Amino acid sequence: MRWRLTTADGVELSEVEMTRHRGVSWSMDVDREVSVTHHHLVWPAGGDAIHVSGGTETFLVRPPDAVWIRAAVPLTIRARSEVGIARFRAPSCPASWSRNAHLILDPGVTSLLEWLPAQVTRPWAPDVASAVTEQIALAHARTSVALPLPTDPSVRRAAMALLDDPSDRRDASEWAAEIGYAVRTFRRRFVVETGLAFTHWRAELRLRTAMSMLSSGERVETVARRCGYASATSFARAFRASTGLPPSRFSSDDGRSVQELRGDWPPVRDSTVQAGQVNLRLPVNPTIPRRSAALAAAGLVLLAAACGSDDDETDSTSPSASTGEAVDETAGGSAVSDPPDVEQESEDPSAEPAAASGTVTIEHAAGTAVVPAEPERVATISEVVAGHLLSVGIVPVAGPTAVGDWLQPYVDAGLVGDPDLSTIADIGFFGEFNLEALVESDPEVIIVEDWAIDSFEELDAIAPTVVVELPSNSDWQTAFDQTVAAVGADDAADEVRARYEALLDEVPESASDSVVTFIRGRAEGTFRLDALGGFGGSVAEAAGYRLDCGSASEDECRAGPVEFSNERLDVVTGDILVTTARRADESSSIQELIDGPLWETIPAVADGRIVELPQPVYNGGTYVAAELLLRAVIDAT
Repeated sequence: MRWRLTTADGVELSEVEMTRHRGVSWSMDVDREVSVTHHHLVWPAGGDAIHVSGGTETFLVRPPDAVWIRAAVPLTIRARSEVGIARFRAPSCPASWSRNAHLILDPGVTSLLEWLPAQVTRPWAPDVASAVTEQIALAHARTSVALPLPTDPSVRRAAMALLDDPSDRRDASEWAAEIGYAVRTFRRRFVVETGLAFTHWRAELRLRTAMSMLSSGERVETVARRCGYASATSFARAFRASTGLPPSRFSSDDGRSVQELRGDWPPVRDSTVQAGQVNLRLPVNPTIPRRSAALAAAGLVLLAAACGSDDDETDSTSPSASTGEAVDETAGGSAVSDPPDVEQESEDPSAEPAAASGTVTIEHAAGTAVVPAEPERVATISEVVAGHLLSVGIVPVAGPTAVGDWLQPYVDAGLVGDPDLSTIADIGFFGEFNLEALVESDPEVIIVEDWAIDSFEELDAIAPTVVVELPSNSDWQTAFDQTVAAVGADDAADEVRARYEALLDEVPESASDSVVTFIRGRAEGTFRLDALGGFGGSVAEAAGYRLDCGSASEDECRAGPVEFSNERLDVVTGDILVTTARRADESSSIQELIDGPLWETIPAVADGRIVELPQPVYNGGTYVAAELLLRAVIDAT
């Protein structure tokens, strides 16, 4: 029977398989389809060492150790005796579990895994799975990979300074200024020489420093301060997002058994393994908090089995082995706890999690998310989503670098009030996001576009994450609709839409006689026409204007931007020309066109009907940008 168990931390254990090869050398290739979607824990269950290969790495594993093989790499096992394999759905696991690793585990962990399939329908099975995954997380946290140092002497000096003081909160631009480098040079050399973006390298350094300090008995508050976190709370969130463990659990490890490592698990007098089952002998009259009552029941069931007891003869004063009821034995008496749900593969996979009071369940491109009905703290890694949020009166608590500059034209136009954009926390660039800064911004929900779906699991570990769809640059309303639905801003959104619809009514009838050219200069002597497949083109077309496609067909125009060499500028025939404004502090590739001999031959240029728009308006993808763009085109008509 195929089955799934979901732990309290959301990790999904999909299946445990015990091979039955004995006494002869054998080899197996694990199902490629399953390997793509699941991480695998592999251990020698028969007492002999095994060879496990994951991609290009090979491990020799002896009992009681295990090896973790990440998803999406070929998995091959060579052994002479029995092998255990447990599968964990990759998107449900912490980010730090996404690498191959040799794990040192307490023998009780694999014993519980071997015993679990026969007990999967018991109500306390998810709690046992939680205990197992907690120990796997702890083993991962203690498995380190060498942290590379930059080779460039100046960049290395910055890295060494951080090694001496991980609490130094200077960002990449400040470190670049310290060593006399341009910030782009500093970032590029860090990535090239270490394989990690600067922010990721520093986050890894802080994490490893924190582990060392916690293992030495330092208090969580002290570790947070010395490692540069704003508070113990933000440190705990970052630590858990990376390792799957709270800092307190990591620091509680003093070498005890797997059962005792749970802070609320009663001390175990004796733990033996017989015939692939673990027998937990509990002390007399233990005090068991509610969270572990089911685990105690599991131990008593196993103890009864080891003693040859029948379910019908179970002592009436003990927890019920046959029903799986869990007893909370406290000083004030006993109470039966609600049994946790066990997710069977036969259940409806589309079933949504129950939403708590004051929350809503949002369906999105990566699944479902339970979010506050009207969140006050929303973060994003997308300038366009930030624009959607600002248009309905929400200032993101965190956003990509320079998102304030992206949003400033909306503020300058007086369409979004007078928000303080300086409060938006800078979380870096795409591919180099500062997850620490995102954690410290304490978002209630994170909203991203579907181009960032590969980062969904990492972001969702920080806060419930909603992935909105952007089918094409011309279908920009879809992302707006999904964004405002995720933040409960439907009334404000209706006002934004109504204002835009009213502007469409102001478009003069002569619009149908006008041809609009959307043009951008490109590198290496080319230019681009953004027509029917672009944001601006979709806005102009909806208003009744015709679009300039140059010599391209309508189908080519709708498929996306069309590029031409600068010598083909004569194909531009629009009588209104829209382009991106040039910043005073940088050159623009459009200047090459302007300085060329064909620029003045464009009808719109000859008539002086040129509209220059800032990039957040020209390609903004929001209702506010659409309103500003259309207003400028109407004025030029």
